[in-house]
Amino acid sequence: MLLSAFNKTDSVVQFLTLLVIFVFIICITYFTVRWMSKIGQGQSKYSNIEIIETRRITNNKYLQIIKVGDKYLLISVGKDEIHLISELNEDSLTIKENGSSDTGMSFSAMLDKAKNLTQKNLNDKDKE
Repeated sequence: MLLSAFNKTDSVVQFLTLLVIFVFIICITYFTVRWMSKIGQGQSKYSNIEIIETRRITNNKYLQIIKVGDKYLLISVGKDEIHLISELNEDSLTIKENGSSDTGMSFSAMLDKAKNLTQKNLNDKDKE
């Protein structure tokens, strides 16, 4: 009887120890990722090369508009090669502001829309 009480206590202590270690590892991972992203942002902040837009052509081929210095270039990017197609005029391009998404919809708006669709599907199934 006394032995079983110690086993339960040991199990709880082991579980709590593992839980604390798990939370500690998650925290270290979170802060490491934040630190690495700040380093990456700092390096790209003063870069002379910027990818403006990318379009997928086939499974492993892309067209990219890039800005190098003050020139805009259209390049094709394949699995093992990159080719310059042409130089573009800045006047002929429509450049989106930094941080804008392709859809123009925030994540919370997309999430609300998905919740509404799920709720609508559930309501339709209940009617059947």
